[in-house]
Amino acid sequence: MTINRAQQLLNLCERRIKPVYYEDLIKGIYRIIDKILIEYKKYDPDYNERKEQHLRETTKVRLLINTKDVRVVIPHVDSKLNRLIDDKVFDYTGKVGWFLQKAVGFDKEPVDYVNFNHEWIFSPGAHPDSDRRIYTIPNILYHATPLSNTTAILKQGLLPNSDYRHTRWMEVGQYEVIYLAKNKVDSLDVLKKQGYNEKEVIVFRVDTSKLLHGAKFYQDPQHVRAFYTTTRIPVNALTIDEG
Repeated sequence: MTINRAQQLLNLCERRIKPVYYEDLIKGIYRIIDKILIEYKKYDPDYNERKEQHLRETTKVRLLINTKDVRVVIPHVDSKLNRLIDDKVFDYTGKVGWFLQKAVGFDKEPVDYVNFNHEWIFSPGAHPDSDRRIYTIPNILYHATPLSNTTAILKQGLLPNSDYRHTRWMEVGQYEVIYLAKNKVDSLDVLKKQGYNEKEVIVFRVDTSKLLHGAKFYQDPQHVRAFYTTTRIPVNALTIDEG
């Protein structure tokens, strides 16, 4: 049986992989951004030189002296480009022993989607999930997703797979996850942060009494009213919310 990516990364956390030195982490993040911008310039029909210049000039990756964490601030210039950068940065940091400790600004209401910075704080060597585990969850949770995913979900259930990473801006980072909320409004809010409007979205009710054995839930550090899980949610636990 193939171990999925989420489990592989959880195993790495349990082995307490040694984090790279912060200067190497910072250089690595800048290299990722440079590589993505080179490809963006070559192949993307939406390339905009002013956007690239703004991103390069205002991106900041710095050590926080008091905490020994690293703060990453990337301006929002283009949804597609920023999602790609976010994903690559998260993948890289997890592999070199640094983990997302906090996403700044996502817990503020309302979020300014136009003048928005992608701001993350990464910590060395210690994954925060052990502190965020939730042992008591409501009987019903909600999951919003683009309408285009409906058929696949009704056949397979909700999968913690890259095809279902609805919140790439706010992704926990090292995991492929499923986001859930306590109510419909909050579940929709998760997708609004990715630029969807309500007409493009469908909401599923999740009956938590029908989840797979061993499913674990965690508090999302970026969204104070959302949870996430790395466990598949079966079809029989899902119903379309008609309200």
